[in-house]
Amino acid sequence: MNVLDIIDRKQHTNFVVDTLYNTLKNIPNVVYSIICGHFFFVALYALIIFSCSPKTMLFKISVIIIIMQIISNIYFNGCFLTKLERKFLGKEWFGFPFTFIFKNPTKIKVNSVYAMGIFVIFSSALYKIYMSP
Repeated sequence: MNVLDIIDRKQHTNFVVDTLYNTLKNIPNVVYSIICGHFFFVALYALIIFSCSPKTMLFKISVIIIIMQIISNIYFNGCFLTKLERKFLGKEWFGFPFTFIFKNPTKIKVNSVYAMGIFVIFSSALYKIYMSP
């Protein structure tokens, strides 16, 4: 990976976040809807993975969403929805629930907890797929 790739990804990230921000900024309290939707979406697919059989379509869709999320977070160097939330709320926002879990949240702390959570969810999915008859 060279420096130009990183610059291109940063420009793509800024383009996506700025476009969404400019589209949504005139809607009152839209950031709270984004936060709730973001949290609900993640909690829903995690719940589906933990509770559904690997043979169900919901389970398969949730696994695909996790893979897409991992790829997206690698490409955008973090979640673009969290970056959008930060554009609305300021740089001290690290996403729900991390802003409330840590007294002084940092990117390293948040990424570590996020990586552990994704590892648990993804490992659970792989285990269920492997162990299903």
